[in-house]
Amino acid sequence: LPRFRLSAHGVRQAEEAAAHLASRQLALILCSPMLRARTTARELQRGQARAHRQPQGPPLRQEAALLEVHTPHDGKPLSTFAGRWHTLYDDVPEGYETFEAVASRLRSLLARLA
Repeated sequence: LPRFRLSAHGVRQAEEAAAHLASRQLALILCSPMLRARTTARELQRGQARAHRQPQGPPLRQEAALLEVHTPHDGKPLSTFAGRWHTLYDDVPEGYETFEAVASRLRSLLARLA
């Protein structure tokens, strides 16, 4: 969901993630271009800067390859899929991402990072 901000709970989770990762020095933070992902990534970046006494923390890079999967199930509550997670990619209509397409875009990202 574009322009969807983190809830107060999401902000707390981002802060907790930053605290959890503070003992590790990250070289790079990747995130999707979605607002809530960028907000989380910036919190991780700030946490790294504080923990390692750096002015900015590690570089932050947005990657379209990390965007959410586009499926015919977009916007449906998770309860809709209880007990049938294994069928989410069966018979994906044209115009939506297949499991293979998602795997391919992520493999391409990993190859670029290597």
